[in-house]
Amino acid sequence: MDRFVLKRPRIEVQVEQVPESHDPREEDASQRGPDGIGEARGGEDEENVEQEAANVSDISQGPEAADISQGPGDGPKRPIRKLYPSRQIGSQQRSFNGAWFDTYSWVEYSVETDSVFCFACRHFLGAGKRFHSGPAFTNGFKNWKNATGAFKEHNGSAAHRFAMEAWAEFKQTTKDGSRLGNMIDAGHLKLVKENREYMKAVVMSLRYTACQGIAQRGHREQEGEENSVNRGNFRELLHLIGEFDVTVAKKLNDNPQNAKYTHQDIQNEIFQIMADMVRSETSAEIREAECFALMVDETKDVSKSEQLSIVVCYLKGEQVRKEFLHFRRTEGLDADSLLSTIKQTLSQCNIDPHMCVGQCYDGAAVMSGSSSSSSP
Repeated sequence: MDRFVLKRPRIEVQVEQVPESHDPREEDASQRGPDGIGEARGGEDEENVEQEAANVSDISQGPEAADISQGPGDGPKRPIRKLYPSRQIGSQQRSFNGAWFDTYSWVEYSVETDSVFCFACRHFLGAGKRFHSGPAFTNGFKNWKNATGAFKEHNGSAAHRFAMEAWAEFKQTTKDGSRLGNMIDAGHLKLVKENREYMKAVVMSLRYTACQGIAQRGHREQEGEENSVNRGNFRELLHLIGEFDVTVAKKLNDNPQNAKYTHQDIQNEIFQIMADMVRSETSAEIREAECFALMVDETKDVSKSEQLSIVVCYLKGEQVRKEFLHFRRTEGLDADSLLSTIKQTLSQCNIDPHMCVGQCYDGAAVMSGSSSSSSP
């Protein structure tokens, strides 16, 4: 079982180091609450506190931004601008700082909501159910006064570290040549190619028997292929191809019985597909010719059921073509029943009966009588 398991080395994620430079927008750590969201403390006059509470929302409350990444494959959205929207926070105008893009690889910014999001936590934290991250960096963070400290705190949290590790794994597996799909792609493509080659041999063998008008099945197929002297035209022809085609021989010898596609039900299904393709081509040629003649006759089969044979005649270029459309078992032998069967067959073959310019039937009155006939 180990040979089917692809093992890759564990990817170590380094927490991004934040430079110890002073930022005038950074508050004292004691002034921040959980998840780095700042709280007003003593030292602010009452007017500023009220203004900050009214104008500043630490977490975006509106609908999710449409201008940020919508999936893990998008990567962080990081619009570079000379100036970002600013707001009055406390006594100062504050705004997003584009330098944070260089400091934190996980930062993505929405111009639409003027908020910062953590790309890693938004897309990769769901895999680690034991971790829970606060809503600030998944719903949108916009308290620029406390941003530097909040970024540092979020960057070092356990939940964020887990998300960053998952993101690193994702990036590693999506690199060209190392994606898991690419690792098995060569084997998968080889298998698909072999299956197509084998199915081509199956289809061409059936097509050959149909074109030659010979039976497909043998009399002793149920006794097993190995013990049967004659497995029928179809199977014998398929094994003959296997004598010269390694892929066909491999499939016939190694595939389980239900994966060889030689059962009579499979044969009938393939024949039905071939017939539909022929009728579709015939219909297209009749539409191009813009007219056709109809030839219909009925007879009893070996089971004493009345079968209606329907043939169309038309021009393809300067050549007269006659194509068989269908054998149809009739529900009745009266003119209405026969006419209904003919119209239904033409409709199923996508042939417009109004393009019919000639009709040919036998001499029976029900087919061509003057008072009651099956003429469409």
